[in-house]
Amino acid sequence: MPKVITRLGGLLALAVAAFLFLQSGFFRLERIVVTGNKRVTQDEVVLLAGVAPGTHLYGLRLDRVAERVRQNPWVMDARVTRRWPAALVITVTERQPVALIPYYQYFLAVDRDGTALGLVQDLASLEVPVIGGLSSSEVLLGRPYPVDKLKVGLTCLQALGQPWVDQVSDLDLSGDRDLTMFLRGPIEVQVSQTGDLKAKMQTLATILTDAQAKGLNLAKVDLRWDGQPVIVLKNQPVGGAKGGTSGGTP
Repeated sequence: MPKVITRLGGLLALAVAAFLFLQSGFFRLERIVVTGNKRVTQDEVVLLAGVAPGTHLYGLRLDRVAERVRQNPWVMDARVTRRWPAALVITVTERQPVALIPYYQYFLAVDRDGTALGLVQDLASLEVPVIGGLSSSEVLLGRPYPVDKLKVGLTCLQALGQPWVDQVSDLDLSGDRDLTMFLRGPIEVQVSQTGDLKAKMQTLATILTDAQAKGLNLAKVDLRWDGQPVIVLKNQPVGGAKGGTSGGTP
């Protein structure tokens, strides 16, 4: 019995020592490391994290810290880990802007899902297409832009794909039935908003690729009609060449 009591006493003393060690100042927060951020500053992430210096790391709810960081519209996800003994690491995954929408005196950046990310004053800071022709509406950052027509423009940009989507400067959705896209060059593209937009953008990508390979200088591509697209070269009368195949080869 005395041996048992001695062992229990030793284990209890060890447990108390471990508890006191974990609660000591050795594990109190001294710095926060932020990684993965580009649009969101470190100061913004630290402020949203809401963890003060000196906070004890052992009892910190990491999931709650991550949830607070995700409140920033630019933040798609956040992962928080402890770096013992005194640091917190916040890894941020940001939403990527794919278009700008004129919004009063500013531009509103949106991601591929139409989520409103934030206001932008300088177009040069984001080299993405401008989607015009949408009605201005009350927008909540971090929520989808509340105009369904935006989906048409985003579908076109996503389906066009690389490298050609990087050449798109503007996309006008003001028409009721058609849309107009402008690529650097400039090249004007007209597309009906009805039908299979993805297939039309794949046709456009084929036309642009073939024209580049053949050294042709495109002025206009008209994809509004069923059948072969109408292709106009620079210094060629309007109503000129039609694509030779359904794939749109100039």
